Amino acid sequence: MKLAFVGFRHAHMYALYQHAQALPGVEIVGACEEDAMTQQALAARSDIQLTHDTLDRLLTTVECDAVAVGDTYARHGALILRLLAQGKHVIVDKPVCITLAELAAIEQQLQETGLKLGCMLDMRDSPQMIGMRTLVRAGLIGEIHAISFGGQHPLML
Repeated sequence: MKLAFVGFRHAHMYALYQHAQALPGVEIVGACEEDAMTQQALAARSDIQLTHDTLDRLLTTVECDAVAVGDTYARHGALILRLLAQGKHVIVDKPVCITLAELAAIEQQLQETGLKLGCMLDMRDSPQMIGMRTLVRAGLIGEIHAISFGGQHPLML
């Protein structure tokens, strides 16, 4: 799979970038950041290699199967809709979008195209979640009535 990135405005994207580098069968073919301040911050890092400063340039110069979206939350919906219209599968940091209208449009495009949308829910791979899963599956803590793991984020438009 050829994977491109657009937006590194949330630290979760760094983890996804590193995971993608380590996965056999996944090739990172481009990384775009449009925000000048974030570009400067990334220039100081050796683990992320930016290749483009606009999504337009990325989409016209790089062949990819999927795009990881990590821009500001307010831009997620529009970026996803644009990428789906370009025939790209998408993985996005949470939240997927911030309005119900965007969500409905995304759902419609997914149904019409058969493309896939994934959302980063990385807590399921955390040591705490794996430990809890082991305890629950072993039946060591009795009947489960409710479990809640939290990692709340402000909307920060």
